[in-house]
Amino acid sequence: MFSETSVAGCNSLSPYGKFYWTAGKRAGDPHPQSEFVWKIGAQDYPMAFHKWYINEPSNDGDCVNVWEIDSYSWNDLPCTSWDVCSVCEIG
Repeated sequence: MFSETSVAGCNSLSPYGKFYWTAGKRAGDPHPQSEFVWKIGAQDYPMAFHKWYINEPSNDGDCVNVWEIDSYSWNDLPCTSWDVCSVCEIG
């Protein structure tokens, strides 16, 4: 769950509102048909939970982002599309 306090100090704005990268990335070599995993360092972890936005992933990118305008649902974009903040789990 994202909240204003959890992302305080990060002004990642896009034409679609606030935008953040996650640790989600395609497994192995980027390929439109490869599965998405959580990429932590050099290790890949399966995604046990998904919150893709409608018609996503659309296979137009290799990294997972969230947008405020979509209730922080997931979207796939090229990893170099935007220079914005990332969110991570602490704990």
